[in-house]
Amino acid sequence: LLPHACLGADTEDPKGPLQIGDHHQIAISSTEDVSDLQPVVSPDGKTSIYTLHHENASYLSVHFSNLDLPPSCSLCLADGNEDQEYTLRGRGLFDLGSFWGHHINGDTMVLTL
Repeated sequence: LLPHACLGADTEDPKGPLQIGDHHQIAISSTEDVSDLQPVVSPDGKTSIYTLHHENASYLSVHFSNLDLPPSCSLCLADGNEDQEYTLRGRGLFDLGSFWGHHINGDTMVLTL
C-alpha cells in the first residue's frame, strides 16, 4: 500500500517546489513477518483491522500493488466515522490487482479485512 503523494512546483517561488503530500511505502499482509503493520484482530479471528493515520491530512489514498483476495474475503476502506466506505473483492478495481483505491477524506483510514 502506498499512501498518496504528489509534488507541485510554483515557478514564481524561489524557495522551490511546494509539497502537497507525503509518500509512505508500507506492506500489509496476512503473513505477520511480511507486514509492516499489525492488525487488531477480532476475538473470533475472522476480521483484521488496520488503521492508517496522518495528522492533519485532508485525505488519504492507498495504492494496491498486488491485491488478490480469496472469494470469501473482502477489504473495506473507510474513514472510521461511517461516512465513507468502499468494499473491494478479488483483485479489486477492474480486476487489476494494482490500482489506486478510493480517496478517504480526513486524516484516518480504516482498512477492514
